[in-house]
Amino acid sequence: MVTVVLTLHSINRWLVLFVGLAALVGVAILVRRQEVRPNFLPLRLWVILFDLQLALGLVLILLRRMGWVTTPLRVNLGQHVLLMVLALGLVHWGHIRWKRSTDEVCWCALWPLALGWLLSVVAAPWG
Repeated sequence: MVTVVLTLHSINRWLVLFVGLAALVGVAILVRRQEVRPNFLPLRLWVILFDLQLALGLVLILLRRMGWVTTPLRVNLGQHVLLMVLALGLVHWGHIRWKRSTDEVCWCALWPLALGWLLSVVAAPWG
């Protein structure tokens, strides 16, 4: 079970980063073209994948606390969790601002999304 959750967490990390980059580029293009699409599918998919990543990470932390995971950590757990929760909060904030911008295109949704993606890249273990 631990191996399955760890593998899913690892695979989903790449999905979050690549789909997030695609969503970020797509939102930037839409903002540049002055198009309003509150239900932009790549952005919604990024938020869903990021939520799944958090859930898998919390399951891994729970399994570690229960003693089922004995492998050494590749990352400082406190720093990793803090940065990822901050990144997820920024992505959700940007997504909410994007969905609420029905009358005009909102540049203000782009910076929380970009900062959330950047934090997720920084907090991901690369070793």
